[in-house]
Amino acid sequence: STVGVLTKLLRDLKEYRMDGRLGPFVKTLRDLTSTDIASDPRAARRLWLAVPAHERKALASSAAAFVWNAMASQRLLSHGPGAVVAEDLVLVDGDVRVVQPGEESAFS
Repeated sequence: STVGVLTKLLRDLKEYRMDGRLGPFVKTLRDLTSTDIASDPRAARRLWLAVPAHERKALASSAAAFVWNAMASQRLLSHGPGAVVAEDLVLVDGDVRVVQPGEESAFS
């Protein structure tokens, strides 16, 4: 549950004595109750904004890379490495195009 995860996070932060950069995050997390987090979407935003900006950027980048890799893996598992399918990006005469439905065979 969300409350369990946040409780564990607080315990871990205290145990490992995270450096001062996360101080505002820890304070915000302590100030929020489980009810705040479950019922008020602004609570999650407050928590996110308490994370230092450079850390937020790294987290967002990491999340985007994870999603991209998951999508690419699913595509490879579904169609194989050599197959061209609709919506793929292809390089044609130096230009990037999106393969339209029905055009797949022209690129195989």
